[in-house]
Amino acid sequence: MSLTAAVDAPRRQARWVVVAFLGIFLFQRFAVPGLPISMTVPLLLLWACLALFRGVVELDARRTVIWLLAAGVSGLLMVPQSALVLFPLISVNSWLLWMVTWLPMVFRFTDRSPQAYDTTLRGVAWAGLGLAGLSIVFTLSQVLGIRYRDIFAEVVPDALQLQGFVITYPIAWESPIYKSNAWLALEPSFLSFMLGVAMVSALISLRHPLLVIGIGLGLLCTTAGSGMAVAGVYLIAALLSGRGRALTRYLIVAIPLAVIGALTALGDSVLDRLTEAGDARSSTALRMIEPYTYLVPQWLSDPVRMLVGGGPGSSQRVVDDVGVLGLLVPTPAKMLYDYGLIGGLLMLAMILVVYLRSPAPELAVALAVSMLTLQGAAQPLVAMSLLMISLFAPVARASVEPDPVAAPAVVLRQERPSERLTARQPVGGP
Repeated sequence: MSLTAAVDAPRRQARWVVVAFLGIFLFQRFAVPGLPISMTVPLLLLWACLALFRGVVELDARRTVIWLLAAGVSGLLMVPQSALVLFPLISVNSWLLWMVTWLPMVFRFTDRSPQAYDTTLRGVAWAGLGLAGLSIVFTLSQVLGIRYRDIFAEVVPDALQLQGFVITYPIAWESPIYKSNAWLALEPSFLSFMLGVAMVSALISLRHPLLVIGIGLGLLCTTAGSGMAVAGVYLIAALLSGRGRALTRYLIVAIPLAVIGALTALGDSVLDRLTEAGDARSSTALRMIEPYTYLVPQWLSDPVRMLVGGGPGSSQRVVDDVGVLGLLVPTPAKMLYDYGLIGGLLMLAMILVVYLRSPAPELAVALAVSMLTLQGAAQPLVAMSLLMISLFAPVARASVEPDPVAAPAVVLRQERPSERLTARQPVGGP
């Protein structure tokens, strides 16, 4: 590889990631015609195939085997589920959608060096600032007296709109201000999650504090806790690992955000979200706690169901029958209830593999915790983990070796444990 190609490759690869990042935001409310599936599902697969054709990504043999094993075992379990489980619910479409959603995990970028990752983080941070700006405009327009209108729903035909999501709602009871979804996100929590990823990207790549403030303001306008949870877990993980010293420069960022929060209803709403876990029927409880109170007793009552599962989609039926608005199926509960101990543990292992050997272990921990606790495995959220973690794993480091004929060549080698990235130095170097 020539020196010029080695310099251009990270930028080219970063452009692919930024395009995917923005595409996930722009198209997540669009539905595949005739199907209740986000358009981002086939678009991300198309993106991966084009990237493979252009040499931007390659197949990862280990993750491909794991995905095939999980798909095969979970698919074959439908046979004993049909024959042995009392009142099974087997949705082939539910199984297929789940496997297709996680299918991009079989790919990895050809350039997984710290320089390439740092370049990508910078691009995602700037793209996140753009989304944050749209989020701020969404809220500011309402403050100025312009009533909220779902422009997307007015313009796009119903057949092309993905239904079943709480697009937005007032930040407080009878408030005229609606939570920001920037018009195009499926929910404020989806936008919050993406902005949380963008904020962490800015922190890891040591972007200017003003950029972090801009993303933080857009995150605050969503009044959703998903992005704040990603940023919060990342900060805790960085501090515990001893890699948070470089982040002290961002302490000043918290001051203006805290002032804005203290002086506005946005801050009150965010504070309520941070302390609502113990409140019955709160958003956090409906995601993390209450679903288990309905699913676990039924799962334990049937030994066969515990072993082979109730069938793809059966956990969703249990939750839907409860009739509680906003009650979600957590990822671990879905895996174990739908596929039992045999398939469920394998499916959970498949998910965990996505977060291993990342160039940014603290971000991997933050996204994994979110996926396994707060968030359901909606494809736009899964895609963030794939783009920012698994496609860059296993991380490689670049070493320059002289080429006696022409320019130096960049050789990629597997990272040693002692060479792990630290928050003291940007992943791309000085």
